[in-house]
Amino acid sequence: MWLLVKEIGDETVIGSLDNDPVYLRNVGAGDTLTITIDQVNDWLYTDGDEMVGGFTTEALTKGLAA
Repeated sequence: MWLLVKEIGDETVIGSLDNDPVYLRNVGAGDTLTITIDQVNDWLYTDGDEMVGGFTTEALTKGLAA
């Protein structure tokens, strides 16, 4: 699940869900969620034309190419 981050606090991240989860049925795309920092598995942002983070996407892309 990917969040479009609106706010990062000391212990939490608040954002809107950017996709419909596969296994969870109680939340959906567009819902606002507050999660704890320890629940973050990956992150991604752009710096100009450069993508920073996105480690999960990178690993999946490499796996598909192999």
